[in-house]
Amino acid sequence: MQHVNQLITQPSEKSGQQTNAHDSVRQLTDNQMRQVWERMARMYGHRWTSNYGIEDDGTWRKGLAGLSPEQIGAGLVKCLVRKPASGEEDWPPTLNEFRAMCLPERVPAIHRDYISLPKPPQDKDAVDKCLSAMHEALR
Repeated sequence: MQHVNQLITQPSEKSGQQTNAHDSVRQLTDNQMRQVWERMARMYGHRWTSNYGIEDDGTWRKGLAGLSPEQIGAGLVKCLVRKPASGEEDWPPTLNEFRAMCLPERVPAIHRDYISLPKPPQDKDAVDKCLSAMHEALR
């Protein structure tokens, strides 16, 4: 079975063209990636290193491509404050879970503030005429 890093398409050296969507997106520097790895290892201890190793093999760097250091910092804060379900242990997030933690929460449309449409203009003469017609019909 191939490692996921080997399955990701790399840019062709001959053509110089990019064949991977993440190649054109800003990626973390070596120092930034090392800092993320060290902070996760400090938070989760052996659970982190036994799941993901003592250093990134490139998978997380590619998975976090396009995120700013501030967004990654927000994800690390969410790791600190999240609580496992009752009776469960606190396991480190998967790459997809961590990436989602880094991004601002999307509020479903049903939970957004309701913005009403403006009231249509009213023609006082037309309203009076309709009311008069209704009164005549009810007599």
